[in-house]
Amino acid sequence: MSRKPILSRKALGWSLVALAISATGFYFYEETGQAWLAERLNAIIPATNHLKLARGESVGRPQSLNLAPSSRHERLMEAPKKGSLSRPQLPRLTAVLSRHERSMKAHKEVNHTHAWLELLKLPADAKEIQLVQVNIFVNSTPYVSDMKNYGVKDFWASPHEFFAYGGDCDDYAIAKYIFLRHLGFPAEDLRIVFVLTGKRHQLHSVLIVRLKGNEYVLDNLIDTVRPITQIETLQQLVSFNEDGYRIRVRKIGANNP
Repeated sequence: MSRKPILSRKALGWSLVALAISATGFYFYEETGQAWLAERLNAIIPATNHLKLARGESVGRPQSLNLAPSSRHERLMEAPKKGSLSRPQLPRLTAVLSRHERSMKAHKEVNHTHAWLELLKLPADAKEIQLVQVNIFVNSTPYVSDMKNYGVKDFWASPHEFFAYGGDCDDYAIAKYIFLRHLGFPAEDLRIVFVLTGKRHQLHSVLIVRLKGNEYVLDNLIDTVRPITQIETLQQLVSFNEDGYRIRVRKIGANNP
């Protein structure tokens, strides 16, 4: 008779994740904090990748997403090859990108779409200006919880859904990510990051952008785009883009290179 393993692969994967987090000297004291992180990780990461993530490994490469233009408006939104969006193997981000693609084709007359097109006319070499303009524009959208909007604890909105109904910190970061991808920023220079912030270790999402050797934080709580060396210390938990996800628990910010 074969003996059942003490831990399933999924349970073992999460055990390794917990060890990785505790090894940094940080512990989740609040049950709500544990639930928040578990919900987000389970939603975006297939269980088969938990062990890879716990070891700090990448979880695979994406397949190409066709954004071929069919009108003048869509040609304006078409990013150069370096900035073309990809369809990841992880279903939740795939769903956001797919809804985004459909909405850009279907809602050309919506005011936010016109504002989007104006942003895309910024000079291609004015990357610092693009960061500031995108951050301010996206931050002008009202904050609304997912429970109020959709009746669920956590939902990732496409930019069009976000501009229409408002959203939470995840939605601000995703909208900025997609904006900058269309403006030609390569995926490897953009990371949506789950962090803990402040003395009370509040859970939050931001976008971190690498530009000319420096890293900048785009946060829905402040319109100023700040170098990562000038922000208060954050506890990074998970970072991801369309190329994959990585658990890397570390402190970032002032005095934490």
